[in-house]
Amino acid sequence: MKNSRIKIALIAGSLALVMGAFQNCGQVKFDGVVDEKASDSAATGVADVSVGSGIPDAPASPPRLPAPPAQVICDPFAPGNIVDPMLGIEGTIHYSSTRLPVAECADQMKCTSRDYIAKGTKIDAALFMSQIYVPTRNFADGFDIQGAGKLKDQAGNDLVEWFALDLKSQISLSALDADGMYQFAAVSDDGITLTINGQDVLVDEGEHSPRLKCSDQIVPIKNGDLLPFRMTYFQGPRTQISLTLLWRRIDGQALNDCGSSDGYFTGQDSLPQALTDRGWKVLKPANFKLKDGYNLCTK
Repeated sequence: MKNSRIKIALIAGSLALVMGAFQNCGQVKFDGVVDEKASDSAATGVADVSVGSGIPDAPASPPRLPAPPAQVICDPFAPGNIVDPMLGIEGTIHYSSTRLPVAECADQMKCTSRDYIAKGTKIDAALFMSQIYVPTRNFADGFDIQGAGKLKDQAGNDLVEWFALDLKSQISLSALDADGMYQFAAVSDDGITLTINGQDVLVDEGEHSPRLKCSDQIVPIKNGDLLPFRMTYFQGPRTQISLTLLWRRIDGQALNDCGSSDGYFTGQDSLPQALTDRGWKVLKPANFKLKDGYNLCTK
């Protein structure tokens, strides 16, 4: 009996030693080096919940996708041109029932595309374009909604005048474009403002007939760059429309050697020689990469 009591005491003592070792294993490594994280936690009273603490991470929430637009409008100026889901320009359409009073516009001398966007009615529709290449033409057909007829204003009329486009994408060089300093230009009827990387590089606002305007700034671009791009445009009274974005790599040309200011593109589907001789090119679909989302007009 006495020997049994001794064995029980020895077993109990061994268990106590083992339990004590497990209680201290969070602070003492098996090589005898003190775990600094465990010591800090003990000193501050704050539990260490970093990786390996034994507390599982909360499951990641799935990303919230934006609600799809009520209507999708696929490039009204070049139907069928959109082929890549990650390329293109996404935009919104805003309209006014008539010409905005100049007194209500920010400039108070003329109304701009930004005024028509800020004060106009935003249409619940997503607009996708492959590029910004709209040679001067009549715009009497309006905007086709995918499978749902024409885009209407509040009065039920086809939207062909007093509207603004807010276009966004990223500009990048394609495999055919060389690194360098680039100058931008636009032919428009009516007003436009071009913003690249957060800076307004080209402004030609107000109501006017088709005309060429060149930026007085240069933008350095190299392969792999994705420059945030925004272009706002407004169409005034019906029905003539014009909106084409150009660029050229500056290689010795003077910035002011831009070309004539009027008359380009009327009735034409290619650049006039007076522009190509100066190095101007239309930005191609491959030069526009969507920042977020998916091109809903991809065939």
